[in-house]
Amino acid sequence: MPTDIYMTLDGDIEVGQNGDLKLSHGADQILQGIMFRCKTVVGDFILQKDCGASLEFLIGEPNNRTTGYNMESMILDALVHDGFLTEDQVTVTAVPVGPNKITAVIVLTIDEQPTRLLASLDLVEGEVVLTR
Repeated sequence: MPTDIYMTLDGDIEVGQNGDLKLSHGADQILQGIMFRCKTVVGDFILQKDCGASLEFLIGEPNNRTTGYNMESMILDALVHDGFLTEDQVTVTAVPVGPNKITAVIVLTIDEQPTRLLASLDLVEGEVVLTR
């Protein structure tokens, strides 16, 4: 299985206990891929121009079911467009969590363990925050 540099949900590189860069494998690598795709705007990543959810395009939209469907679709498309995940591996459900905030609940199974990741978007400020 490949290894990559570990990144926190904020996108920061982390240093391990031994003082070297922390590395990610397996489930961590999949979660990092989801994080990267949710926080990336299509066209911004030079190595893969079509990668990203472009959630910032929802800034200014009303916090309603249509915006929720759009968020779900944007995230799902970002996760499956190149075979990173398949549609039967992941579900995305958006729910309003405040007057200006919408959260997508991303559920998948990694190593036979159900895993949940939350991607929250402030529809006014445009901040995308991921939590487990």
